[in-house]
Amino acid sequence: MGYTEKIPIIPISVGVCGRVARQGKPELVVHVGSDPDFIGAIDGVVSEICVPLFDDDEVVGVLNVESTGDVILTEADARLMTALSIHIGTALRRARFYTELQESEARNRALLDAIPDMIIRHDRTGNYLDIRPSANFEPLFPLEECIGSNVNTILPPPYARMRLKYIEKALESGEVQLFDYPIEVRGVQYEHEARVVPADNDEVLVFIRDVTERKAAEKHALELAVERERMRLLGQFISDVSHDFRTPLSTISTGLYLLGKTPDAHKQQERLAMIQQQVNHLSQMIDSMLTLVRLESNPRFDFKPLNFNQIVRDVAASMNSAIARKELNLVFDLAPDLPKVLADRSDWGKLLMELMKNAIQYTSPQDTVTIKTCQEDDFIVFELQDTGCGIEESETALIFERFYRTDKARRAETGGAGLGLAIAKKIAEVHGGWIEVKSKPGEGSTFRVKLPHRNLPEEGG
Repeated sequence: MGYTEKIPIIPISVGVCGRVARQGKPELVVHVGSDPDFIGAIDGVVSEICVPLFDDDEVVGVLNVESTGDVILTEADARLMTALSIHIGTALRRARFYTELQESEARNRALLDAIPDMIIRHDRTGNYLDIRPSANFEPLFPLEECIGSNVNTILPPPYARMRLKYIEKALESGEVQLFDYPIEVRGVQYEHEARVVPADNDEVLVFIRDVTERKAAEKHALELAVERERMRLLGQFISDVSHDFRTPLSTISTGLYLLGKTPDAHKQQERLAMIQQQVNHLSQMIDSMLTLVRLESNPRFDFKPLNFNQIVRDVAASMNSAIARKELNLVFDLAPDLPKVLADRSDWGKLLMELMKNAIQYTSPQDTVTIKTCQEDDFIVFELQDTGCGIEESETALIFERFYRTDKARRAETGGAGLGLAIAKKIAEVHGGWIEVKSKPGEGSTFRVKLPHRNLPEEGG
């Protein structure tokens, strides 16, 4: 610029300009003939000023002025050029910032366009400050009506309360809050996912995504998994039933064969008694299986306030003959004044009976079975302690599975369908309680049933 003719291009790495670019300091060459680095682009140059141009701390160019004829450049000219270079450097930085800002905005815009969410900016009180709509789902309300309004005037009350709750939690904790909710828009049911992200100035960004298809896919996958598990359990159930039915049926078949071959009346009666015993065993197994199926597939209960200790006494009384046959010592330690519990009288009685039958079955003759009741916080506790053979620790979690019996229980004389404890566990669960067991081989077992006496449903189902 300023030349009357086209000049050759001189690389910035050479000459006085090159030296200034390397050192980052301005230079005034009053007489260019005295500087060995000077390279003249035209003839007749007398003086030269070179000033570095900075972008932050980096030299990005050199501002160069040359004089000809009798014009000599001075220190005042150098100061003016230095001031000019500062202004040019500021302009360069601003240009770079502007370019970077435009590029950043373009990247952010591309990222936002790729996000399938509606993005809403709220203040702490729930006012709508800004909204970026989403093309992926239809909003519940016209967006132009929202800016400047509050969630309480835009959203239905349940959704407004939910939105405000998570806005407050996000701002108080400084953590992202995630929640799902169903919503109906113009007669169509959707599933939305909201992510509340705390921002600056007491504000949050709420990202709302339509997850209807994802939820439907998850539900379908869950249903498939449940169906596969149901089929697996059904196959296992059939296998277990086949095994447990085969033994008594084989005994009955053998008994009938021997009955036909035995002319002795006394032996015939023995065979008939054995057959009847196995028929009773099969009947018991069928009843237990039907009970378990009812509890798992179509549970119906008649919850009523019940005197817990009275149920325990009634069940124990119904077991008197079995207790007497083994001459067991039955000890009661029932806490007085227990609060009533909401329970189904028939099913809860069955739970206690199954546990007592188990204790009687595995307690040696003339040993002791102890029954305790007490209150622990909001729970009524039933505890049954026997002095039987005990259970290995590895088996304590297995004894509540269908048809599971310990090796000692596999003896024919013990009877049992292997379903009693599974039924007891299921009844406890549908009453909001659970069963615990502690046992040691050779020292007996202690079963504890905990049943909440508060916050139970007022009626079954």
